[in-house]
Amino acid sequence: MPSGQGPSAARAKSLIGAGGIAWWRQDRAAAGACYEQALAIERELGDPGRTAEALYNYAFFVAGDDLESATGLLEESRDLFRSVGDERGVAQVLTLLVMPDAHAGQWDRVIANLEEVVAIWRRVGDRVHLGFDLVWLGFAYGRAGRREEASSAALEALELFREADNPTGVGIALVDLAFLATWEGRHEDAVRLAGAYESLRAKVGGPPGAIGGILEGDPAEDARPHLSEDVARRAWEEGLAMSVDQAVAAARELGRA
Repeated sequence: MPSGQGPSAARAKSLIGAGGIAWWRQDRAAAGACYEQALAIERELGDPGRTAEALYNYAFFVAGDDLESATGLLEESRDLFRSVGDERGVAQVLTLLVMPDAHAGQWDRVIANLEEVVAIWRRVGDRVHLGFDLVWLGFAYGRAGRREEASSAALEALELFREADNPTGVGIALVDLAFLATWEGRHEDAVRLAGAYESLRAKVGGPPGAIGGILEGDPAEDARPHLSEDVARRAWEEGLAMSVDQAVAAARELGRA
C-alpha cells in the first residue's frame, strides 16, 4: 500500500487531531502522547512530508519542557520540509527555531531566520502568517537596535491585521509597538498603547503572546518607572478608553514619528 495511505496513516492523522484538541484543553499529557504516537507511525510509513509535519507537532509540545530536544526535532522537520519543497512547512518550523537564539540574546540569528520566514509568506501570499511573523521580526529588530526597521515591520503588521479585520493581530501589533516606544524613551506612549491593547484583549480575548524570548515581559511595566505615578495612570486610562480605530491611529503616528 502506498506511503501516506491506509489505516496507519488515518490513525496518525486522527492522533494529530486529537493532540490538537487536547492541547487547547490544556491537557499536555494527552497532547504529548498523541503527537508522540503519530510521529512513530509516520516514521514507520516513511513519507518525508508527513513525518516532517508530525515532528513539528511533537516538537511544539516538547519545547515547553526541553528546548534543546525540541530544537533537534525541529531541525529534522525543517530539513525534511526542505527536501520535499514545502515552503510553508519550512516557514512554520523556522518561526519556532528562533526560540533558543532569542533566549540566548542572539538577535542577529533570530533576524536571519525570521527574514527568511517573512520572505516565504510574501511569496506564497499568506498575509495572516506574514503579519504575525512581522511582529516577531519587528521585536527582534528592536532588540538589535535597528529601530527604523523595527517600526516599519510592526507598522506593516498592524496594517495587515487592520485590513483583515483581525483584532487578535491588531492587539499583538500594539504590544510590539509599545515595546519599541519604551526602548526609544517614549514611555508615556508605551503605557498608552499597552492600555489600548488591554482594552482590546478584554473585548476579544487574549492574543497569542510570547514565543520563546520574543514579546516576553510587559512594556507598560518597563515604562512606568520612568514616569510619575500620575502621568503613568493617566496614559493607561487614556489607552483603555481608546477605540480600535483610535488605537490604530495612535500607533501609526507613533511608529512614523
